[in-house]
Amino acid sequence: MRSASAAPSAPAPAPADLGPAEPARTGATRAWLCAAGAALCLSVAAPGAVRGAEALVVVGLALLYRVVTGGRGSALRAYLVGVAYLAAVSWSLRHIVFAAYVAIALLGGVYFAILPRWVRGLGALRVPGPLAFGLAVAGAAWLRAYMPEITYPHAQPAHALFRWPALLYGPVALGGEELANVLLAACAAAAAAGAW
Repeated sequence: MRSASAAPSAPAPAPADLGPAEPARTGATRAWLCAAGAALCLSVAAPGAVRGAEALVVVGLALLYRVVTGGRGSALRAYLVGVAYLAAVSWSLRHIVFAAYVAIALLGGVYFAILPRWVRGLGALRVPGPLAFGLAVAGAAWLRAYMPEITYPHAQPAHALFRWPALLYGPVALGGEELANVLLAACAAAAAAGAW
């Protein structure tokens, strides 16, 4: 039996109070939703995938920026975005050599997995986040297009804008696909940085 002088027990937490783990859970859920959205938007924006959805490349890159700058686990999420994206844009190759199709998706995802490290490295050099992301995306696309013995130039971000050549003429004439990729990814990242 308790004495009358004992302090009353603390009230039970209200059902709405989910405790200190809730922000971490919500952040992780948001990061995975951004990764899924990025994979979906980038996949449908690829040339020839879904007619009229090419502008979704901007949304996909904005979501990828959120994934890449998301902190812990960002490399894994970026890798999975890359695997899904390259699997979608390489779907026509499955009839030729299925193993090559799988290899393109699995190995190509590595180019996306390096994005968080590059963005952090460029940020350490005081490069603004959106510009660092644009440079990282363009660098990864360039590596995928020109790396010896693994060349795969398809599905660069700027390719999604093929229906609007006026948007591409200036950047491509001045700096090739690389500059177009930098500008497109940096603009998408700037929109994402301002929106959240």
